[in-house]
Parts: sequence; structure tokens; C-alpha cells
Amino acid sequence: MSTEMVLIDEIFHINTVDSQKFDRVSRITAISSSQDMELTLDINSELYPLKPNESISVQVASTLHDSFKDSADYIMYGKVYRFDEGEKDLVSVYISFGGLLMCLEGPYKKLSRLSILKSFLFYEKMQNRRILLGLLPCIKGLSMLFNISYQYLLKATFLN
Repeated sequence: MSTEMVLIDEIFHINTVDSQKFDRVSRITAISSSQDMELTLDINSELYPLKPNESISVQVASTLHDSFKDSADYIMYGKVYRFDEGEKDLVSVYISFGGLLMCLEGPYKKLSRLSILKSFLFYEKMQNRRILLGLLPCIKGLSMLFNISYQYLLKATFLN
């Protein structure tokens, strides 16, 4: 995949997994290996369970590439709905995936390429286990949306 398609490429270490509020949804918090970005993400824990102390590789890209589709275990479609400036050069980017939320906090320099537009969320496990293949035909049916240049992909990979 070309480097201009990849907007964010980070490894995150999962600190907490909170499953208290909903039966099938967990909220994870994670910090990047470079210690400069924080991730908060709601996931369907029944389809894609995560545990504290696991690491995931996260990529955000500007287009849907076959390598994302071929290796994805879990795919979500959503929208960047808020971009907040914080202290100094820190910003927060908020994405909603049909009610499952994500917040990515970090330096403006790393997150400035994201804007308030459509997003795709991709996960893959290192065990090469497919979890949510049923979403692929739905997303392929939205092929006209894939040609819009300001869509985003987020790909997370378990690192054992």
C-alpha cells in the first residue's frame, strides 16, 4: 500500500476493557507505543473480543485497498464527526461507527490529515481468523462511496 494512502500507522497497547454498560459492547482504552496518542474505542465484544495488555496495530488510510479487505476480520463504517483542539498542539478526533464511538487523541501533526468525513474501521487478528465476513458484501454494495477521496480506513491488527 502506498504511503500517501496511509494517514495514521500506530501500535497501541490496550490498558482497559470496560464491559459494564452494555451486554455486547466493550470500551477499550489504549496508548500508542510512542506514548503520544491515546485511543478510546467501542467494540462489539461478542464478535471481536479484546483483552487488557494486548497490542493492536492501527492504520488509517484514505482509500479502500484490497489489502485491507483481504486481511480484515472486523469492519465498521462510520464518520468523523468532531475535531477538537486541546492544550498546546494536542487534538481529539471523534468517529462514530453507527453508535460505536472512537476518540483518538494526540499531536496535531499526526492527526491533522483526518477531517469530518466518512470512515471505515478494519481489524485483523494475527491468528488469521475471520470474524465479520458478513460486512464485506454490505460494504462492496457501497462501492460508489469508495471513490470519494476523503474516506478513511482504520485497520487494527493483534500483535501477540
